[in-house]
Amino acid sequence: MRDEGERRMRGRRRAFKAAATLVLSLTALPARAALTDSEKGQVRSYIESGELGTVARLRALIARPDLSEREATDVLSAALRPRVFDDEVEAYLEALLFGPASHASRSTLMSSVVRALLSRADAVVVQQPGDPMRGDAGDELMRIHRFVGQLLARARASEAKGVAGLQPDARRRIAQSYAEHVERHRTWLGFGGRVQGETLFLRAQVALVLNSASDGVIDRNETAEVLGLGATARGLFQRKGTLFDDGGLGPEVRRQEVVSMLENVPGSLRDIDLVVVSKVPRRAWAPSSRVMFLRTPLGPVAPRREDLWPSAVRVADPELAWFETAWVASSSAIRRRLAEDEGYASRVQEALANADGKGEFGNIAPWLLARSLDRDARKLSEVVSPVDFAAAAATLLLLDVKRTVDLASMRSLSGRPESFEQLLLGLEALAPGAASTERKEIRLGKVTVDGIRPVTVEVVVEDGRVAGLAFDGHRYDATFGSDGKVAEVRLDGETYEVGDLSAIEVPTTTGDRWHVGETEFVRLFGRPELGALGRRRFVLTSTAGMAAVYTQAPTADHEVRCRIGVNGKQQVAVIGRASTGASGFHGAGVLVGCDDVCRAQLVWWDGRGGEQTLGSSVVVARQQPTAGFHVSLTIEGKQVRAKVADKELRGRLQSALPPGHVGWVVRSGARISVRDWTIEEASSTAKP
Repeated sequence: MRDEGERRMRGRRRAFKAAATLVLSLTALPARAALTDSEKGQVRSYIESGELGTVARLRALIARPDLSEREATDVLSAALRPRVFDDEVEAYLEALLFGPASHASRSTLMSSVVRALLSRADAVVVQQPGDPMRGDAGDELMRIHRFVGQLLARARASEAKGVAGLQPDARRRIAQSYAEHVERHRTWLGFGGRVQGETLFLRAQVALVLNSASDGVIDRNETAEVLGLGATARGLFQRKGTLFDDGGLGPEVRRQEVVSMLENVPGSLRDIDLVVVSKVPRRAWAPSSRVMFLRTPLGPVAPRREDLWPSAVRVADPELAWFETAWVASSSAIRRRLAEDEGYASRVQEALANADGKGEFGNIAPWLLARSLDRDARKLSEVVSPVDFAAAAATLLLLDVKRTVDLASMRSLSGRPESFEQLLLGLEALAPGAASTERKEIRLGKVTVDGIRPVTVEVVVEDGRVAGLAFDGHRYDATFGSDGKVAEVRLDGETYEVGDLSAIEVPTTTGDRWHVGETEFVRLFGRPELGALGRRRFVLTSTAGMAAVYTQAPTADHEVRCRIGVNGKQQVAVIGRASTGASGFHGAGVLVGCDDVCRAQLVWWDGRGGEQTLGSSVVVARQQPTAGFHVSLTIEGKQVRAKVADKELRGRLQSALPPGHVGWVVRSGARISVRDWTIEEASSTAKP
């Protein structure tokens, strides 16, 4: 840490050196004239009185070409240091610099006025040990720095109109004055320290003015050294020219996550001078400053946002700071997009109209309705703005593209395609220019317990509009009706069932019998919980010990094939000859479980609560395939054969099991998903 601090100090000294050399070269020249004591007294009296009629006389005294800048600075500082910076002084200095006949002297006077004001700021800070923002002092300090920011903005505006503004040397001298001011009060104004509340706003305002003065005349890396920006804030500033300040409260990894998300939203930081993280009500900034506020601090406590997805979605709640960042960034980008792109604005309005009257099932983000203060409004468009409507979909995609897409796809299955239409609009906002190409890659997210994992997404465009997306080996496409609305959604070019949407939590129920399509399942043991995923798919779980279900087999000797997915660290099983016993169940089959690796083992149950293995366990995979395991099981007399993935297992029972059916078993806390099962008579007859 000490080496890092010394490195930064050396960098700051280098940053100061070039500007300081220039200042000395401009101020150390021998003056051909000097102010008399009487003239110095006149300067003080003019400023003390604040009479605007004396502005021309003051300018004539201190803007003379034969007077050095240093002497002008000294006399102004002597006059302003004891004077409270109020409306009267502000109006007087503004007239001095921007009144009639001020053009020629502006560059000469501006740096002297700024140095004099900073001497007043120095005096105020010294008078407030321990808290420079206490009482009226804080208001005066903010007012001083806002005023300087306003002076710089007006000078730039004059330059844009072809009127004399500020020469580069003058801006460089102002930047140097602010660099020295930061160094004198590094405890409060250096970004390396921790500050909160009003002091955070003071530091941010000073940094804004320094950046405005140095922009284009001092390298950004030198400005970053002066401010003491950390790695993440420095990188953002060098790339975008945008300052970032969270008060120094958050760990660096949290800053990286937030800044990465901000930069993932195209255009969100365009023309933004400062991103400030604070839940304290915002201050008024210099008129030229464009500030983005994030209201969730990045401290060690990380509260979660819990209502973004409905209960049907398998949820990993994002941190509130991630949500705030995604929401604010999306809103910023979409507000600009709506103003600049009439076609996009029209599509958002049409989507709002399509969602009217559909309730939460017609809105990808029902929490938008919950935050509305007008609960009696007749239409969604009366309580939700177009910006919020489109930003909600973009926010969800940034946080977790898989959960958001599966939610919208599930609603499409229920005849509610409005959510998918909103998803496409959010996607279009995150992929500007996509309509001019057939493919465009962007980066979205996936919420995990450790953070947000980046997900590369390919945006699919048809007929000039975003029509789908592809990621993680799957593609989701929308087709549109003659009215322009989403008519159908396809997964990998095919129709799909809810079981194909892995982020959807299918509800399970306890009972004795269930129907999955035309197949009936019966409780075999324990308290199984079963949920139908579609015509040929189901999930089975248990929260109260081992449980099992079965379905009818055509013969005593039979073969079953299916694909299974295993969730949880407990084992699951596919069994044959399943039947009830005196205090348990009969059956033999193959156990499958995944912990550090995935293993399989043959086993049998004796109907009295006993469980025996038939040979050693076999490693079948290092990790479970995305589509699960292909499993086959054959029982012929005493012979048991199984195949899991490409691993074969064989065993022999001590005695033949009674006739039974095909079943599935779960340990407590485990979950098995089963699909594409077939049950047939065994291909040959083996003797017991």
